[in-house]
Amino acid sequence: MSKSDNKKKSLISQKSVGLGWRLGLEFVSGVIVGLGLGYGFDRLFNTNPWGILVFILLGAAAGFLNVYRLAKDGFVKPHDDNDNEPTGHKTSRKE
Repeated sequence: MSKSDNKKKSLISQKSVGLGWRLGLEFVSGVIVGLGLGYGFDRLFNTNPWGILVFILLGAAAGFLNVYRLAKDGFVKPHDDNDNEPTGHKTSRKE
């Protein structure tokens, strides 16, 4: 295995780790924002604990939707040396 192969694998590995962190943070941030909004809603309207419960569920749903969109669009096959297309370019051809 050559140095360039090792660098390519390392770069792909780093991008995968970064994407994994982003997926996790997208979901957690949705839940945290929902928690904050729910807490504020409960304090404003004195509806304990219903605001927190509803907004945490909405935040989790929004976080899951963000993760789904990112996962659907973010996982792209790495560049193959035999292809003439740049890395990450999506085509409609079937392999």
